[in-house]
Amino acid sequence: MNINQEEQSLRKLSSDFGITPKELLCLAFWHYGYSAKESAVYLDNSPRTIEVHRGNVFNRFKPIDKEGVKRYLIENEYSKSLEVMVRSVFTKTKTT
Repeated sequence: MNINQEEQSLRKLSSDFGITPKELLCLAFWHYGYSAKESAVYLDNSPRTIEVHRGNVFNRFKPIDKEGVKRYLIENEYSKSLEVMVRSVFTKTKTT
C-alpha cells in the first residue's frame, strides 16, 4: 500500500464508524499496545482525554469487545494504515 491507499483506508474506517481523526489516532496507539498515559505524551493530551477518545471508539464498535476490535482491524487490513499514523506522530515529535 502507498500513502494514498493508507489514507483511503483510514478514511473508510473513520466514515464507517463515525470516528474522528483524534479518536483514530488514539485507536492506532491502542492497537499497537500503548497505554493511555504513553499515548497522552505523544498526542499532547491528558491520559483521561485519551481514555475518553478510546471509549468513544469502542462504543462505536459495539457489540464487539476490545479483542474483537483488534481482530477486525487485522482482518480488514487496517493495521498497516494505523502503523503509518503512529509513525507519523513519532516523526513529528522528533522534529519538534
